[in-house]
Amino acid sequence: MKGQSYKFQLENGIKCICYRVTDIHSVSINVSVKIGSLDETKDTTGISHFLEHLAFDSTRDFKTWEEIDDFSNSISGNGNAYTTFDVTSYHGVYPYRYLDDAIRYYSQLVIHPNHTKEDVEKERGIILDELKRDADSVDTKVIEVLMESRFAEKETPFNRQIIGTVENLKKYSRDDLRNFYEENYTTSNIEIFVVGNFEIDDLKKSLEKHFGGLKNSNQSLHSYETQFPEYTGFTVQSKFKGDVDQLYLTLSFPGLSVKHDTFRNRLIAKFANFVIANPQFQKSILWRRLREELGMVYGVYADNLGLFSRSMNYIETSFAPENLQTVLEEAYSGLERIKEKGEGEEIFKMIVKRVVDTEEMRYDNPEQVLNWIIKQDKEQELHGKSYTLEEYIELVKGIQFEEILEEIRRTYNWDQLNIGAVSTLKPEEMNFKISEVWEKIRK
Repeated sequence: MKGQSYKFQLENGIKCICYRVTDIHSVSINVSVKIGSLDETKDTTGISHFLEHLAFDSTRDFKTWEEIDDFSNSISGNGNAYTTFDVTSYHGVYPYRYLDDAIRYYSQLVIHPNHTKEDVEKERGIILDELKRDADSVDTKVIEVLMESRFAEKETPFNRQIIGTVENLKKYSRDDLRNFYEENYTTSNIEIFVVGNFEIDDLKKSLEKHFGGLKNSNQSLHSYETQFPEYTGFTVQSKFKGDVDQLYLTLSFPGLSVKHDTFRNRLIAKFANFVIANPQFQKSILWRRLREELGMVYGVYADNLGLFSRSMNYIETSFAPENLQTVLEEAYSGLERIKEKGEGEEIFKMIVKRVVDTEEMRYDNPEQVLNWIIKQDKEQELHGKSYTLEEYIELVKGIQFEEILEEIRRTYNWDQLNIGAVSTLKPEEMNFKISEVWEKIRK
């Protein structure tokens, strides 16, 4: 599946990036609003996510959630939305013959929501229930530990949860939500991406018809692009959860960010994490040792959590609490073997081969093409360079294993390690236990 790219602006300034493919029968649409939890204050945390929910309750043309649902199903759509740290995204896939209807549908959700008092009260209860569900999740607590311990500044958008707090969710009025919406759902913050089977002239007319009515706005400023907290040094932090049998452990380090580091350097960091621990590559250093050889963990993963201008690399695993010392020893010795002895080249070669062999398969899936286009548009905006899939493959071929080693030596710095845990022990007791074990290992 190969096609033709188009990039243009509507008369009101909304940016549109489209990729035309004529040998498929669908169109994938993504309307991205550059507003997320990093744009919020302590008093408005969770409000971006609240607005995402409200979009599906009623709009100018669809007076109830039933009408919205009926219309989406009438065009055989498969759509949804999500909120992240820096974007709220409305997206879906539709038969290409319904392209104009699908664009109309997203214009209703994004620029014509009603935000009635009744809708606000309905969604308030739903989101509070979602918050309770998240509180029951060990994964949520693991992420909370990561974000709360990583920054020296404790009151910052960078360590708040996207869903918000009970206190804030209970207090938001219709006016609070509407004011935040009108300040942020502007032409300078909206970007539209379309991939699939369309005629470009028809697409432009449809986008202008449905999104052109939004008044042009000045470029929005996002404080998180220029104001961000400093990282902490070595810390240990735990959270209590009384209904778990295992100890959930994270080792985190400051990482490379989308804002400050190039796509190539972040790619090297991603491959470095694959070398350390990844289920796709079962010979990766920590996966092989902790899972395959010792049988001590179900899984162990090295990954990155990006917050636009801040980032953290982390290793995550869970195990029987009595294995704490062994797991920490193996994590320490495994990373040191990579740094000092250069272990992992065989895994790196597997990674490169897999990317070269499979990356063009992305063209078989319009949604994956759309996600790639969104990512590369941001790269162009921030770093003045974007990549086609073919250029990406050549980029991967040019990376050397020594660059992987240098990235691991640079990032996995024990002086900046945060150890996080979720367990049945009281936090102060767990913190003391981890610190005691770690001190023995470092000696």
